[in-house]
Amino acid sequence: MPRTFRGRPPGLPGSGDGTRAAWRDASWYRKPGTASKYHVVGDDSGSACNGAPLTLESAGLPVRDQTVPAASVEEHLRCQRRGCKERWPVADERPVVLLDVDGVINLARFRSSAERSRLVRAGWFHRKPADPFLGDRLLVNLGEVLAAVEELVTGCLEAGADLAWGTTWGRSANDVFYPLLGLSRYGLPVLPVAPVNFDLSAKAYTVIPWTEGRPWAWLEDQERELALASALTRRGTSCCPVLVDRATGLTTRHAETVTTWLRGL
Repeated sequence: MPRTFRGRPPGLPGSGDGTRAAWRDASWYRKPGTASKYHVVGDDSGSACNGAPLTLESAGLPVRDQTVPAASVEEHLRCQRRGCKERWPVADERPVVLLDVDGVINLARFRSSAERSRLVRAGWFHRKPADPFLGDRLLVNLGEVLAAVEELVTGCLEAGADLAWGTTWGRSANDVFYPLLGLSRYGLPVLPVAPVNFDLSAKAYTVIPWTEGRPWAWLEDQERELALASALTRRGTSCCPVLVDRATGLTTRHAETVTTWLRGL
């Protein structure tokens, strides 16, 4: 029986939605011309081209955890036999701009009480949660952030790009920051949310597969996340990691970096 890959092949985290694919190791075949490839997973969890098993019951993992998003598989690794060939998804080439929250928009966690008081007197937006155990304190340099967001939205609309959240806030980012940033005035629906798995050590392990091979920019305050995101990005895919300094938060300078990259695609 053909062997299958136990775990994740390099650079292809097992997450995402839509059509799935699995790695089939054919290196042990003696037949000339047999190559290891990714195959589209059929309805019976076998390969779509010939029904051969692609997952390992002995691995003790659900089928979905042994597969990857089909859109994330590079062309030269895709099975092109009938059954698989026509089921590979057509790549969505629209860029996606990912926006983090803490350390980028909301700086409350990175300021002392005295600093917060000073910044509030200087005009920063501040909100205490009604219940400190259920809510997060907000501290936003709203004037600068609004200007940066306006440039980001304008750049995305002109380039046909999607603006999305790439943050541990998840869907709560739309509840809190969508109205605060006035995103409705641009005619945008609530922003898409890249998934974050808190069981993993970094957001990038789920955020980047969610982009499914599309060009991406990410405004993020953690250099490690951006380095990992770049490493996980499919070869040949354009990306624009933008490190935001927690000392300033999001500024128009960061937004200009992204819009310049969008125009160059």
